[in-house]
Amino acid sequence: MAILVLGGIKDMCVNYMCMYRLYDDKGRLNTDPISGLHCKSVHLCFFEYQQSDNSVRLPFGLAFNITSFQRFRVDLKLVPKMKLVASVQIPFLKFQSIASRYGSHRTFIKTLLDFARNNNFDGLSLKFLNLYDTVDVDRVSLASLLTNFRKWIATDATNRSLPRLTLSHILTAQQNMLKESASINFFHRFMDYTILAAMDMALSVDYPTHNAPLTGSTNNVVSSLRHWLSNNDTRRKLFLGIPLYGILYNLTDSQLNSDVGATIISARKVCYFRQNTNVTFSFDTKEQVPFMNHSQFWLGYENRLSLELKVSLMIQSKLAGVAVFYVNDDDVSGYFCKEGVFPFMRYVYMACLNMNYYATG
Repeated sequence: MAILVLGGIKDMCVNYMCMYRLYDDKGRLNTDPISGLHCKSVHLCFFEYQQSDNSVRLPFGLAFNITSFQRFRVDLKLVPKMKLVASVQIPFLKFQSIASRYGSHRTFIKTLLDFARNNNFDGLSLKFLNLYDTVDVDRVSLASLLTNFRKWIATDATNRSLPRLTLSHILTAQQNMLKESASINFFHRFMDYTILAAMDMALSVDYPTHNAPLTGSTNNVVSSLRHWLSNNDTRRKLFLGIPLYGILYNLTDSQLNSDVGATIISARKVCYFRQNTNVTFSFDTKEQVPFMNHSQFWLGYENRLSLELKVSLMIQSKLAGVAVFYVNDDDVSGYFCKEGVFPFMRYVYMACLNMNYYATG
């Protein structure tokens, strides 16, 4: 059973995954603690372009900072049951290229397995970059690579007399992308679980649009989830990804036009914007998300109600659980929102608790 502890509360609750950005958008190492989270698992999200002098080399230019990992392990000693997963972004064309060369399978898989084992990870999670831009997908080669991956994960566990590493992947939940992807079901059948990341539905729009609308817009969480379930009904292997960040548009006129586009704003920065006395607060009843207006900006974000609605959708859909993106976006210190540490993470937890949702495994 999954045990989640937040704010001194301890109970048997939902399968709760926490996504942790190892680096910020400027390539700087994040130093936010994880010992106060007590999630079932924490996914450390790697980015392929990151480099470090004190690092372990990974395929495709990936690098892992050893100093940061040692700090995570110190934190995790306080939460011994928490699982740690390495979440790696891989350009899909490179992944497919490896799949097409059978002789490359062993080297690729062994590198990732050795990395996970040598650093005491409990699982590997893959996110394929530019998957939706790929027209010609060689499913035969990919099936061979992924079959070997699962087989060698099992062999690795037997040879080391250790628990088997989990294998998962993260999928974008934008409905238009899901419809265009011929691979929506293909990868899922090789994975222990899939995370449907229900966010980033408006970042290419220059007119204020919500990041993760529950309903209403062309891209929304409910329609994306329904599309997924209509093509693949393995609900107990599917986690709903929930964002803690919002999007900010700097306005050029009173008609809500923006020539800059969307900027990602963390939950703790949302609390900072809320302190502006000239802000008008609203709740979009059509899309079921809050936003705030100012003469110079428009900010769509998540609050307690919108997060509760997303948790309710997860429960009603009988999914495996939730995955929160990202730990770093919450008010880690409690300074900005004045509601204690990790207030938004607590909202999600309390929603699970109040709706009497309990994990079954």
